[in-house]
Amino acid sequence: MKKTLSYNLAACLLTAVAIFFSACKPERPKDDPIPEGMCAVQFHLGGAYPDIPTLANPKTGNAPKADPNIYNNIEPLPLPEGSTLWLIHEMRTNNNWQISGCKSYVVVGSASGNALYPCQVDANGEAIPGTIEPSLYLAEGEYRFRAVSPARAWDAPAPTYGYLIDNGETLLANDERYNDTRAKEVSISLDVTGIQRIELNPLVNQTALIQFIIRPGEGIHQLGLLPAGIELTGCQDIVSRDGESGGTYNWGAMSEYNEEIWDTIIAYPGHKRGRTTVHDYVSVQEDTTISTINVQGTIQEIEIPAGSIIANMYVLPTDARSNSLIASFNIQMNGIPTYNTLYINRKIFQAGRSYRYMAEVSIQNGVTVFSWQNVQWNTDVEI
Repeated sequence: MKKTLSYNLAACLLTAVAIFFSACKPERPKDDPIPEGMCAVQFHLGGAYPDIPTLANPKTGNAPKADPNIYNNIEPLPLPEGSTLWLIHEMRTNNNWQISGCKSYVVVGSASGNALYPCQVDANGEAIPGTIEPSLYLAEGEYRFRAVSPARAWDAPAPTYGYLIDNGETLLANDERYNDTRAKEVSISLDVTGIQRIELNPLVNQTALIQFIIRPGEGIHQLGLLPAGIELTGCQDIVSRDGESGGTYNWGAMSEYNEEIWDTIIAYPGHKRGRTTVHDYVSVQEDTTISTINVQGTIQEIEIPAGSIIANMYVLPTDARSNSLIASFNIQMNGIPTYNTLYINRKIFQAGRSYRYMAEVSIQNGVTVFSWQNVQWNTDVEI
């Protein structure tokens, strides 16, 4: 399906990982009397980070250890209106955190980001029309809040709050890798008059994005994807937390309560069964420049001419240092079916990171030629 690029690419990336809903868009939460001895709490979300620069230790196979201040110069993007999320709240008791509940919310746009309204959701994470609920009521104390989007049914229920994420799927959540994305700690006090409003920390993607940009070169006046699209094989094959296939979850929100639960999916070696296919793409209608921030915090500009196509593939974190990821392209070039294969190895694809590869396709002496290059911040990727 062809789409027109008429907005900033970073916004396009974030939109791709969110779920849109048309229902449950209220002007304000339902008004109910605040229970005695409780505080009414409402939430605002600044958004989510579309991608992040290179991690400090690219060779680690488990949850990556990164610069905790990596997001200092990056602005989060709002979630699309109608997205849903779970809000998990914990209360500090005797110097220990204890889970106090989980509540679903729908995202409503505001001038400064995302307002969140309590709303019931179905198993697919879609807001149920007409189910706006009262604000969250909490007793006085110290709390910690973390969010997960979309708010679909849990694969591993409380107290794990886990999901079984597959290739091609996305999940936005707070995690403990970075200062800016950690759970938000707040004091709730009865001394505060009225509703207490809390700004949640931004979310970050829990899968990796591989982005292919194909530009028209000499002799090319039309590019598109055939119905078969782009197939990527050699990705991780959903390895569960115990290191075996077939588990109930591979991502869990509550690592605080179980050292076997990580809030970042582990990058296991790829497998021939691990695959995903993308059929949608963006067609660039006019010459465009996109920007990305490299690890030094400087801006890298990428020129994308009109007629280029952009395809995004979300994959489980994968250790491809020895086993290659294989991208098979089924492209329509000047109305003629064309096929190309790209092998990517010697790289670990980490959660929350974007990996961009760009090719220029041309016709030289009657032969179709693909010239591939890596154009993202990680210069150690070899093709």
